[in-house]
This record gives sequence, C-alpha cells and structure tokens, in this order.
Amino acid sequence: MEIQQRAMAEVSTRDFNRLITDLLQGRMQRNGFRRWEIEILLDLETCKLRRSTRRETLRRYQQAMLRRLEDGEPIQLLSAFLEARRRRRRLAALREPGSALANLAAEVESAAGPRPLPLRNVLAAGAILRPRLPAGTSH
Repeated sequence: MEIQQRAMAEVSTRDFNRLITDLLQGRMQRNGFRRWEIEILLDLETCKLRRSTRRETLRRYQQAMLRRLEDGEPIQLLSAFLEARRRRRRLAALREPGSALANLAAEVESAAGPRPLPLRNVLAAGAILRPRLPAGTSH
C-alpha cells in the first residue's frame, strides 16, 4: 500500500491529463508506463464500468483528481473515487426530506426539546466566567 501511495504522490497534472485523455480517446500510442499509470490502468479494468457511462465517469474522475492535485493531495484510484461517490449519494438520499433517516431525526429533535449546548461551549463559557487567581494561589 505504501508503494502505491508514494507512486500516486508523484503524479503531475500534465501526465495525469495525458493518461486520461488517451483513455477517453481510446488510444494508447506508447508502450512505456510509470508505476502509477499501471496502477490506474489495472484498477480501471477491475471497476468494470458500463460502456454507456465510461466516458462521463472518466471525465468526472479526471476533474476530481485535478482538483486534488491542485490542493496538493495525491490522486486516488478510480475504485476509491467511485466508492466515495457512492457513499456521498447514499448519505444524500438518507438526508432527503421524507427519507427514513430524516423522519427519525425530526422525531428525535421534537422529542428532545431544545438542544443543549455542546460541552466545549459550556467549558469555554466556564473558563471565561471563572475569575483568575494570582499566580501561586489556589481555590
């Protein structure tokens, strides 16, 4: 796993764009690949994308990974990108009004009454209200 992370950290925007563009155009006119390119190509094969969504999925993957590179983060494999996207969609569906989770949250909020302050706010308020004693003295 460490080798994979190191390989993904060395990716440049230009090289990543070149690989994805070659994939989108359906042509690979070279026979030498870096370790991270091989990782991506092998992962792409294991993802088994439907032909009808492959181009759009690769474009979205490319855009997301370019944002990561701009932020100084290493790129993810396509499988990790797709899993994160599935997780976000599931959470969004659960939060939609009328979903079972949204209904349960509304029930809990209405039964609980007003929400108590988070402990860190209470502790911060207590620190502000507590008088400071001179150094060397105690309560």
